[in-house]
Amino acid sequence: MRYTLFCVGVIAVLTNIYADAFTDYRLIAESSSTVQSTNTGDMFANLDFEQDNKRWNIGVNDKVQNAFGRNGTAGLKVYRDAASSKGNSSRTFKLPPGVKFTIGGWIRTEDVKGEGAAIAVELYQKNGKFFSGRGKYLTPVSGTKDWTRVETTMLSDNNPETQYMLSLYMRPGTTGNAYFDDIFICEEKPQWLPYILYPKMNTVDPEKTEVKLQSAIIGRFEYDTLLPVDLYVSATIKVGDKAIAEKQAQIINNSIMLNFGSLNITGGAVLALTLFDRANKVILAKKDFDITFGKILSEVTVDAMGRTIVDGKPFLTLALYGYGLNKDDVKILSTSPFNAFLPYPSLFLDIESNNGVTNNPSIEKINETLNYCKQNGIRIIFSLKDLYDGYKYAPSSWNELTDKTEIVKLIVNGIKNNPGLLMWYIADEQNPDYAAKLKERRRLIASLDKNHPALTVFYQYSELALYGECQDILGVDPYPIKFAKDNQMKNVYDTCIALEKAVSVNNIPLGALGVPQIHNQGLYEADKNDYNAITQKYRAPTKDEILAMSLMEAIHGARGFVFYSYHDLRRGPDKEQFTRRWPDICAAAAEIKALEKFLLSDIPAVSVSMNTGKGSIAAKKITANDGSVCVLIAATGPGVSETVISNLPSGLTSLTGRTIATEAGYKFVGTDISYDILISNKD
Repeated sequence: MRYTLFCVGVIAVLTNIYADAFTDYRLIAESSSTVQSTNTGDMFANLDFEQDNKRWNIGVNDKVQNAFGRNGTAGLKVYRDAASSKGNSSRTFKLPPGVKFTIGGWIRTEDVKGEGAAIAVELYQKNGKFFSGRGKYLTPVSGTKDWTRVETTMLSDNNPETQYMLSLYMRPGTTGNAYFDDIFICEEKPQWLPYILYPKMNTVDPEKTEVKLQSAIIGRFEYDTLLPVDLYVSATIKVGDKAIAEKQAQIINNSIMLNFGSLNITGGAVLALTLFDRANKVILAKKDFDITFGKILSEVTVDAMGRTIVDGKPFLTLALYGYGLNKDDVKILSTSPFNAFLPYPSLFLDIESNNGVTNNPSIEKINETLNYCKQNGIRIIFSLKDLYDGYKYAPSSWNELTDKTEIVKLIVNGIKNNPGLLMWYIADEQNPDYAAKLKERRRLIASLDKNHPALTVFYQYSELALYGECQDILGVDPYPIKFAKDNQMKNVYDTCIALEKAVSVNNIPLGALGVPQIHNQGLYEADKNDYNAITQKYRAPTKDEILAMSLMEAIHGARGFVFYSYHDLRRGPDKEQFTRRWPDICAAAAEIKALEKFLLSDIPAVSVSMNTGKGSIAAKKITANDGSVCVLIAATGPGVSETVISNLPSGLTSLTGRTIATEAGYKFVGTDISYDILISNKD
C-alpha cells in the first residue's frame, strides 16, 4: 500500500518503547526533503507562456509574445497608462489541502510608476465567493528594473474544493510597462511542526517534568505501508551528549503529552523529538527544543489553562490598540473598564508630550510613561513588532542605534523591571515568511526577560500552525464589518475555530487573545476623508456586534482582549465619533469584565448540546470557582439563527432576552451578528 500522510495530529498515550528500537527503521524524511514541482499536468501547463495564451485569461491591454520573456522566450507584457483598463491577466487552479507552497515568478519593468507590477493569489469558495484576508500579494516591482524574482509561501486551504486565482497585474494607479515570465507553483517539502504549549517559556519544573505539545504536519509524507499507520513520538531529554530521560507517546488528535516525573536537573537542556510510524518502522522527522529546568516565579506569565497571571493571580486583559498616550488619554482610560493599552509607537513613548510620543526617544521617557500609566491603573503591552531587518515598518534608527536586535536588547533590559509592563508585542500580522525571525525574537526576549510573555496577533488563521513557536500568547484579529450592509461574522467564527485548534491540548492551551473590531474600516479606504462615505458607505460595529465578536473569541479560548483601536475613534471626518461611540465601547468592555470570574475560572469551559435549526451558532458553558454557571452564545449571521440547548441547569437568566426556557431546553433566537449570556445569578 502506498501511504500519503498529511495534516495528521495526535492525544498522548505513554508507552514503554524506547529509541533503541530504531535500529531497523527507515528514514524517509531525507528522501522527501526537496521541493516538489507542482508545475505538471494540464492545470499548471503554460506557466512560462511558451504555449501562447493556453489556460490564461489575458487582460485587454496585455499581450503574450515571443521575446517578451526571459532569455528571448515568450512572456506576458502588461501596459497601463492613465486611461487604460485595469483588467488583470489571470488563471484558476486547485491545490491539495493542507500543503505548503512557494508561489512566484519573474517581473521586468520599464518606467513603472506607482505601487508597481505584482503577482497575487486569491482564494474563492466552491460557489465563487471570495475568501477575504486569505490571499497572498507579492511585493510589487516598480521603476525600471531587470528581471526580478518575487515569491512567497502559503499554506493551501483544508478544503480541496477551494479555487485559487493567480493574477499578474499592475497595482491600482500604476502606469508603465511590465513583463512577466516563468511563473512557478511548487510544493514545499513536508514539515513536522510540533510546538510546546506547556510549560510556558520552555521552562520546566524538575520536580514535575511534564511537557505538552501541539503537533501539526504540513505537506505530504509519502511511503509504502504494510500495516495501518501508527504515529508515535520518541522524546529524549539531553544535557550535552548525555541522555537523562526518555519517553514515547502516541499521537492522537494533534496532541503530545509527556511525563518524565521528577528529574535532578537544573539549567539548560535539550528536548529531542523523533516522529515515527511504529507499525511500518519509518522515521518521518526530528525536532529539538532548547528547554530550561528551574522554577519560574514570574511577575507576568501564562498558566496551564492559558490565563495571564499577574503577581500570582489570574488577570483578564482588557486592552486597546492605539497611538501614543498623553495624560488626557490616561485619565480617560483610568475611568473606563480597560486595564491595559498597546501603543504602536511604543519605542517613542513620552507621557509629557502632547500626542504621547517624541522624536528624541529614551529609556527614561518610556519608563516615565509606564510608571504614570501604572499609577493610573493601566499596564502597557509594549510593541517591538517593527524591529526586524527588512520589515517595511522598521525604524531606520532608535536613539542613534541602527541594529534592530541591539535596539531590542536595550529596550528589554531597560524596562523589563517596570511594574507598568504587561507583555511584549512582537508580531503584527507578519506573513509566515517571518516565522523564523519571530521564533528567534521570542527566544531572545525570553533569554533577557522571563517575567513577561510574548504576544503575537495574526489574521492568517489558516496558517496558524506555521507560527507555533513564535509566542506565549497567540492573538487573532478578524474584522467582520466594513460596509454599511454587512451583517455576518463568518470570518470571526472560522478564525476562532482555527485559534482553538492551534492552542488547545486537552484544555491545556497556549494563551489565546481576541482582537474585537471597534473601528470603522472605511478609515483605511481610498475615500477615508469623505464624511458621507464614512457615515453611510461604511460603518463601525455596534455595541452588540462588539460583544458578539468578543464572546465568539471567548467561547473558543480567548482569555484576554485588545480592542482595535482607540485612536481610530479620534480620526477621520466624523469629528463626533469619539463622543458618540466611546460610552458604548466602554459598556461592551464592562459586560466582558462582568464575566471575569467565569473567564478566569479554574474549571475548563465545556461544550453544550445544541439542536440548531437555523444559522451558525457557537456556545460554551463555564462554571466559576464559586459554583455559579454562565453560558456564552454567539451567532454569526446573516439572518435568523436559532438553536435549543438541552443539557443546562434550570434557572438560568438571559441577559439579552434572546433566550427563553422551554420544555426542550433553552431556546436562543438571534438576528444577524448576535449573542446572549445565560447566567445563574447576576452578581
